[in-house]
Amino acid sequence: MKILLATLIFLTSTAVQSQSNPLMYVDLDREVLRMRQSAMEQNAEDVASCLQNVTSMWKEYSALLDIHLAPERAFEVINCQEDRLFVMKRLLDGERFHTLAGVCEVFMTELVSLRDTYENSYPLDHLWKTKLFYDDLRNIVNDPLLELLEWNEIDRLYEKLNCSWQEYEMLFQDLIPFYFPDINQEKQRALFDSMAQCFERLRKALDTGYRPDFILPCDEIGHNIDENLKMYARPDIGAM
Repeated sequence: MKILLATLIFLTSTAVQSQSNPLMYVDLDREVLRMRQSAMEQNAEDVASCLQNVTSMWKEYSALLDIHLAPERAFEVINCQEDRLFVMKRLLDGERFHTLAGVCEVFMTELVSLRDTYENSYPLDHLWKTKLFYDDLRNIVNDPLLELLEWNEIDRLYEKLNCSWQEYEMLFQDLIPFYFPDINQEKQRALFDSMAQCFERLRKALDTGYRPDFILPCDEIGHNIDENLKMYARPDIGAM
């Protein structure tokens, strides 16, 4: 825990100096998240608009990859992401919105991974990593056999999830006005308070060792993460 706190303090103290990650593209992130949200709502018109914007922005972004990544890595990433854009178009044509939302998540995960090539104090990326840890934990909790994991493995995943959220919370306080000035900060503070209670309930449930008790607090954490991502996707949703 002391190491974690020291790391968080270091991240915050150097945040202002490292706001310029060369592989950041805030508008692209927002459009990808908006497309994911619209796909989850089965809003074909909005998905089509977002996909057009993402495709255009990706052309600009791929030029940055040629500059900042090794040629082989840039070639691999550009091809994979362009394949995903093509798949998204086909999925939209077939109105397969659930699968399209999943491809959006893979696209976003790739962007986060790319930015980790450099020092990364971008709050949205830490929120996205929290979502990825949550997805892993949710899959385990929903399995009656807990994926045959040892108990300490589940406990470590809980700690990773909690630590990732704490990193996001700390970075949000200093940097979010810089990156996303239209975020509803009042709602975000309410979500921070709610999430602290969710983690406490999940910790207590895990301590019982009884899997059915894990499900509700785990779902509550997932709901809060989704509410956070909605605020980035569309501030009008976050303001509701």
